[in-house]
Amino acid sequence: MSSRMLRTLLLVALVAPGCSSGDDPAGPEDSGGTISATLDGAAWSADAVATNNGFLFGLEGTADGVEIALSVNLTAETVPGTVDLTSGSTGAQVQEGSEVWYPVGFGGSGTLTISTLTAERATGTFEFVAVPLGGSASGGSRTVTNGSFDVRF
Repeated sequence: MSSRMLRTLLLVALVAPGCSSGDDPAGPEDSGGTISATLDGAAWSADAVATNNGFLFGLEGTADGVEIALSVNLTAETVPGTVDLTSGSTGAQVQEGSEVWYPVGFGGSGTLTISTLTAERATGTFEFVAVPLGGSASGGSRTVTNGSFDVRF
């Protein structure tokens, strides 16, 4: 999955639920929570923005110039459950500046476990090893362990 495709998917997933003609439109201030992990051996945590539109679950957080983002197409088998982050129906990335690392399709590995997913809240854990996207990142892989999230929509 290309960087542009994943960003578009995440953007649509995070913005589309806020677009409605109802009396109580949802927006970024109506969702949030936390996302944390160990990134390359160092603690990392951020406020999270998340969405669940019934077809796609996505979340992202940025702290200290590093963004971690995750998304998954939802099926009856997905929740509760664990999905392989190297499959085509998922997205995960680490981005620092213009450098991007992905586990999907580039020799990385990882899982996303969704423990709870309702119309109001999601909790779970994740871990992955992400490799540079087509020369966009210097150095080797990025390792994300002990990942967890607790977000509201």
